[in-house]
Amino acid sequence: MVSYQEIAKQLQKLGVNPHRLFRAEVEELQEVLHDDEQIKGFMSGRYQGDPAIVVATNERILLVDKKPLHISVQ
Repeated sequence: MVSYQEIAKQLQKLGVNPHRLFRAEVEELQEVLHDDEQIKGFMSGRYQGDPAIVVATNERILLVDKKPLHISVQ
């Protein structure tokens, strides 16, 4: 599992400071990313009216949409 500190470090290298509105989605990356996966791109916005993020890694592209009782990772 990738630590939140490592994710924050990778995002900082990209010049990304995710708004607190997207903190739940960024925290969920700890459970989703593989140990050797590197974040190459990040975009935040809304998906179906709720906060969501799109993360490009060296292996895949992820859409993370976390709701109070449901998470969607595609």
